[in-house]
Amino acid sequence: MGLRARRGGAAYRALPELTAETSSLASTDPGASGDLIGTLRSLASPVGLGRKTVRFPLVSAPDLGELKIARYRLYFAEPPSIVNLVLGLSLAQKRPHGDPGINTAQDADIAVGAGRYTRWQAAGRVPPAPWP
Repeated sequence: MGLRARRGGAAYRALPELTAETSSLASTDPGASGDLIGTLRSLASPVGLGRKTVRFPLVSAPDLGELKIARYRLYFAEPPSIVNLVLGLSLAQKRPHGDPGINTAQDADIAVGAGRYTRWQAAGRVPPAPWP
């Protein structure tokens, strides 16, 4: 587990909440939006993302991983029951280093992704529609 985003050839799907977050990013930060789209397209490439931008599993949420893209973190899961799926859960803006509340804020961001994953699992694990 945790290798799909690194190795490539994965199918990427996003929960509707994440789709809304990434849509608003296109208007507020077009450069980061372009970086995000390019990174997500790399998931399906034979090369994948390697270890550079992927952290999986997260210590505080072992079912989740993190993609670092520009000034953002995209939280994802790789459901063990669905072959090759990388499921996008949530997008959060990185905090500046030295911010005294950085750990608390990042833990809250991870909790959002974890909560969405839990709800998705409880709803029957239906993969969302393909991402463009």
